[in-house]
Amino acid sequence: MAPEPLAWVQVGTTEEGLLKELLELYWEALEVEIADAILSLNNIFRLQKKYPEAGIGPQEIKHRVSARLGPPILAWNPLELDWQQQIDCVTEAGELAWDQQNVEDDYLMARMMLSGLNMLDFDEIIEYRDPPLPSQRGPPRCLAVKSSTGGPVEILVLECNICHEPLRGLAWTCRLGCKSNVANQHPVADSFNVCTTCYNEGKHPRQHLVRSPHRYGISETMRTELSLDEFWSLRREIQRRQEELDLQLDRRKGGIINSTMIHTLTGWSRNIFPLGNVHAGVMFGPLIFEIGMKDSKNGARISCRQSPILGKSWSSSKLENVLALDPSRILYRASARLPNRPIQATVKQIVGGMFSGYHQHLQPLEDLVVKMLLGAARKWTEKPLKSRQANYSTLRGLANAIITAFRFVMEEYLMPYLKAITRVLFDRGTELRWSQYTNNCQNFCDAIIQQPVLSTVFPPITQLYSLRIDQSVALLDYVLSFRTDPQIGDALKSSRLSIGPLSAFLKLLHRQTDVLEYQETHGRRKLNGTPLCAQIFAWRCHDQDCDLADHVWTNPAEFVSIIQFQLMLDNSHYLQASANEEDNPVPLDEVQWVKNRLATLQANDSFATAAAGIARTFQNRLKNNDSQSWNPPKPPSIPQDTPFMMADDAIQYAQEDTGTGSSFLGGWISRWNRNEAVVELPKAYGPDATATVVSTLGTNEA
Repeated sequence: MAPEPLAWVQVGTTEEGLLKELLELYWEALEVEIADAILSLNNIFRLQKKYPEAGIGPQEIKHRVSARLGPPILAWNPLELDWQQQIDCVTEAGELAWDQQNVEDDYLMARMMLSGLNMLDFDEIIEYRDPPLPSQRGPPRCLAVKSSTGGPVEILVLECNICHEPLRGLAWTCRLGCKSNVANQHPVADSFNVCTTCYNEGKHPRQHLVRSPHRYGISETMRTELSLDEFWSLRREIQRRQEELDLQLDRRKGGIINSTMIHTLTGWSRNIFPLGNVHAGVMFGPLIFEIGMKDSKNGARISCRQSPILGKSWSSSKLENVLALDPSRILYRASARLPNRPIQATVKQIVGGMFSGYHQHLQPLEDLVVKMLLGAARKWTEKPLKSRQANYSTLRGLANAIITAFRFVMEEYLMPYLKAITRVLFDRGTELRWSQYTNNCQNFCDAIIQQPVLSTVFPPITQLYSLRIDQSVALLDYVLSFRTDPQIGDALKSSRLSIGPLSAFLKLLHRQTDVLEYQETHGRRKLNGTPLCAQIFAWRCHDQDCDLADHVWTNPAEFVSIIQFQLMLDNSHYLQASANEEDNPVPLDEVQWVKNRLATLQANDSFATAAAGIARTFQNRLKNNDSQSWNPPKPPSIPQDTPFMMADDAIQYAQEDTGTGSSFLGGWISRWNRNEAVVELPKAYGPDATATVVSTLGTNEA
């Protein structure tokens, strides 16, 4: 049943009116997220008491400060310092980060919760949209199984038990006993499966569902029982079945002539819309700005994001406010309960730096808010004799007390960001009416992000609070900019080489998958025997001593984007490794889940404090010698030309092969067909620099 139209009410026609509405919506959304932070921290304390030997808590301090700050400092040098001065900056930045990390564990965990909300960050969100033809969603999931009668191997096409369409990419399995009404001969096919479309539309209770693990069409067990000729014959048969099914479904939907034309036009459209079939929006703190949404007055819609998953959240049926700005710049407000979004990836654009130690003049306020959150988490207790609504009101009251104190000072520093956004939205040169061919959602995101004030890795000198004579007026003073070049599509298409999971994912037409599952299907993100940092960042380590604090600095633009995406996933996306691949997936238990969240939050906090340390180090040098010029370079946007490498690193490149790589079997087959090739590296590595890259059919990994 289609949702009812929103009851829009006109609330303004001016830029000042929009700014006022945005301010209230921002704090309203942040209060909900603070409540979840209280709940999550309280849950950590509960589990620490319940499982005192489980080691729940942050890692040791030596794992919180990165030893890889040298390469970014040398690359981003805005003061044209000599070699020794840059080495001194590396030492000072590490010391500043150490000072921020050298705090009590409880205090650190409270700060990690607040830092994980990324209150002043800009991110671009990438959201799935159905392509015109079924085959463009990716190959159908097939499974080769032994015949129960001892005959030839059978090939099953796994289907969604709701819409009965083939499963493609991400899929979900009911873990609470729901059964398929179609008898099958294999336990994986017999389980109740849900496709991404039905999952997003809420056609099965989400609390029942857990993400299905990626399974290759030919299992490891069956592979050992097949000869090489039998294996390749079975592989060809699976691909033939996939192609026949795709052709049948395409013709059923579009007809023979139309489906052929759509395939041709889709190929041409990649030159116009290089990022392919996606929806994009800008996320600033807890708010999302976008166009091309239904029931949005044909203009821009501003709504609250889904709260970051910090560990535990309070599901509420309460309506939330939504704003719409139509093309004639009339502002509307409505109350709605928006559905969960099928987000495929996030792209970090601006690191704002709250709770990172960057805003030294706000340090007393940040310290107060951290302690208030810590106190609220220790105080909070759900009263079983009270109603759920009454308990939530108490929780929101604790969050509101924190917001009240925080808002008193922070609002002044929030305003420059909101003004920069409203200025773009009210600029008549910004087209708010979505058009598939002349003004798609990616153009709208560029209008917000591609502002001159955000165009360098560090802010212009006029924006730096610590260096301004008049500090009475807050300006847009961020920590780092990873502002993506508007020609990202051309850059992604220029080479099949990738140095990170996000650029690898964005190189292909998007399917019903996300950036993490894409890496898993290509054999680059295993659950067994893979270091924690490689699992979280979905990319192999560059050296043997890697950890969470180090890994992110090999490619910060991509890996901090992965952290943000991880914080948007709930427990149903994570599975325990099973010794028996035939077993149904099992989600993480409460201890494993809280450790996962703490590791992700610590990676985010370690990055933020180190980035703030780098920025503060350069500003300290400039403050002590105002004769130096301040010329920060352009941001190291995605795709970054080269990773930040150190001596003895193993260069981790991957080459996307859209041929075999597009097959459901591609990543698995790659393990059996490996050879080495010498490739020429980008010029940044020096003249005639080469590296040995392991080449595979599905993926090429260094």
